[in-house]
Amino acid sequence: MHNKPAGMECFAGLELTPRKVDYLKYIFERGGTIRTTEISFHFTVDPSTITKTMGELADAGYLHHTPYRGVALTDTGRRMPGFSSNAIAS
Repeated sequence: MHNKPAGMECFAGLELTPRKVDYLKYIFERGGTIRTTEISFHFTVDPSTITKTMGELADAGYLHHTPYRGVALTDTGRRMPGFSSNAIAS
C-alpha cells in the first residue's frame, strides 16, 4: 500500500496532481459554471493550459466542460474528498 502526500487524493481510481485539486477546489468554492478565463486569471496560468487541463478533468469525469461557456463540477467532482463546506471554510 502506498501513502499519498496530502493533496494527491486518489478518487474513482484516478490520481490528481495538487494543482488539479486546487483547480477543482476553486471551482467548488465559486459554485456553478466558471469561465476558464476566470480560472486562468486567478491562478495566473496561460488560458490554453487551463483549457487543456479542464479538458483532462472533464475526460476523467470531474467536470462538465462546455467550450466558450465554462466548466462546472459533476457529481463526481463535488464528491471529492475534503470538498464540503466545513472542510473549505476559512
